[in-house]
Amino acid sequence: MASSQRVTQARSFTCASRRQHVKSARPDDEPALSTHLRQLMRKMPHAAVVATTSTGGPASSSTSNFRGMTVSSFTTVTLTPTPIISFNIRRPSRTLDAIRQSRQFLIHVLSATEAGASVAHGFTKGNSTDVFAKQQFAVWNVGSKYPLPLLSSPGVTKVLRCKLRDEGEGAGLIEVGDHILVLADVESIIEPPPTKDTAALEDTGLSYVDRAYREVGKVIDVLDTEETEELER
Repeated sequence: MASSQRVTQARSFTCASRRQHVKSARPDDEPALSTHLRQLMRKMPHAAVVATTSTGGPASSSTSNFRGMTVSSFTTVTLTPTPIISFNIRRPSRTLDAIRQSRQFLIHVLSATEAGASVAHGFTKGNSTDVFAKQQFAVWNVGSKYPLPLLSSPGVTKVLRCKLRDEGEGAGLIEVGDHILVLADVESIIEPPPTKDTAALEDTGLSYVDRAYREVGKVIDVLDTEETEELER
């Protein structure tokens, strides 16, 4: 039988009744190589998730201490013995400052649906406006002085509770050029608050390709090497 490999297909989701592109900050004097690589990487699919954290303060209905951002560099580093994830944050960042202070955060895994794309798009505008006031959310108290904002939305499939790594150089925050590489342990996987149309775990995760949110496309069948050799005989 032919083996299969999943790839992404160009189907994008609309937000706020029209297609939305996330604008990336690019310096005017960016080297040609950097621009070329940027254009190349835009064609590569990246997972789109939302990270939320807090600067501290008592658990209340106030959202002034909450911070959040959409991340397209999220990935797993290892699964054993302790699951470790990573992503990048460009400096300066209020969300990064809050993660540095609290050393913990939540990663919201989003479904490849318009609901998931809407959550992701809502957190691309920074923390200058109170984005949490525009989202359904709940405060999940982790038993410390830093209650974490857990989003409740049909587009959220699972939530990862993460804590910055305490071991190694940089202790979970490593400077790389104008970015910070975040390394964190996954302490638990949380079921998000149920909603009327909550996505199933089987739904594929939200992807970001060519400045648009997309879903996984068709399966491409690939012949096994041994099968190919037999056909050529």
